[in-house]
Amino acid sequence: MDVKFCRGTTRAGALCDAAPLNGGDFCFFHDPSRKEERLAASRRGGLHTGNAVGSPDEPDVVMKTSDDALALIALTISQVRRGQIDPKIANSVGYLTTIALRAIESSDFERRITELESVMTRSD
Repeated sequence: MDVKFCRGTTRAGALCDAAPLNGGDFCFFHDPSRKEERLAASRRGGLHTGNAVGSPDEPDVVMKTSDDALALIALTISQVRRGQIDPKIANSVGYLTTIALRAIESSDFERRITELESVMTRSD
């Protein structure tokens, strides 16, 4: 079996190792006759990415409790499933929510210790 590769070259100058389209000499990305198709695909990709970050009109997120964090994660999961935000953005939201949860837990722990110390000093 003859293996045929695209006759184009990569930006680094290496030969392209993609299969050519329909028995031609080039893959989609190197075929000179497909320039307009590539531009249209690029525009569609840019439009999708632009819509995937959310709206500047969205209210700021307030996260004071673990319930707030859970609500944000549930909302983010739903938005990813509907295609409203990019999964990379959702990944960042998840990471930042984890950091916020740790801060909430630490703050709650410190508050409880302060309350216990206050009760203990009153009983002495």
